[in-house]
Amino acid sequence: MKKKFIITLIFLTNVTFSQKNENGKVYDKHPAISIAQKFNLALTSGDTTALKELVTEDFVSYNSNYYHPRYKGNGIKSLLNSSLYLKENFINLKIENWGEAYPDAIEYDRSGLYVYTYDVMSGFDKNNGFKINSPRKSTFIFDKKGKKIKRLLYSDNTAHFQKYSMSKEVIKNGVIYKDHPFIAKVRLMMAYIELGDLEKAYESFTENARINDVNLDYGASMSLSELKEANKTMLSNFDLISVTETGYPDLLDYEGDGMVVISWWDLKFKNISSGKEFLVDLHMQHSFNDDGKIIREDNYYNGKLFE
Repeated sequence: MKKKFIITLIFLTNVTFSQKNENGKVYDKHPAISIAQKFNLALTSGDTTALKELVTEDFVSYNSNYYHPRYKGNGIKSLLNSSLYLKENFINLKIENWGEAYPDAIEYDRSGLYVYTYDVMSGFDKNNGFKINSPRKSTFIFDKKGKKIKRLLYSDNTAHFQKYSMSKEVIKNGVIYKDHPFIAKVRLMMAYIELGDLEKAYESFTENARINDVNLDYGASMSLSELKEANKTMLSNFDLISVTETGYPDLLDYEGDGMVVISWWDLKFKNISSGKEFLVDLHMQHSFNDDGKIIREDNYYNGKLFE
């Protein structure tokens, strides 16, 4: 029984090793990598002359994220037109290594020379300021001589470029209301704050509502109970003389993204210890859930006035 086991183990080991076959070499430095980098530079700068010199006459590029039974890729003419479009419509457009990633050149014994790059494409549309910032993975397939690019397979962040495409259109994203029951809730909140009744003021808030304040550390927020305590402390040092609505609030009813009331207020305070009066310009944003409760408050004002 032991002999049979040993023989079987040796057989399986031989099978495992027999499946390995070297099919080329990998390089992190190679002339083909320089050619791929020159291609990216020429593409983003609109250097069509350089592009023609870097690719074969039968060059074809393929978007790896696109599929259609009749999709046959794009030739040199499309490549040159794309390069000219990028030059005419983008500022500081570039394709660079993605973080610590680096290109690989592989000389396959059977398939020829390939270069794989892992980059980020970044830049700004000069017409609307949209920032392009997308990972880009490319496979450059070279001709038999290894001197020119014959095929290019690339993939980008599809969702990012869909957003970019939409940025060039006029798209409605909901309705704005000048008066609304949710606006009334914000006004009522400010009325109770002026009266000093903090319990009544926050009746429309959910228990787990979060409060963001521009004067807090980046990424920090407060709970509703923390907000109440902070306001109590503030009102023990400063008298709130008056609250005045400036302009008028707006309710933004986003399509599929909830409702937000934006409002602007002038708050007049008096420093209890010094008697000095001062005015605070306050901008607020209140996000509502489907039940008409406030789930988030954002405050923007100059906190140094209270120092």
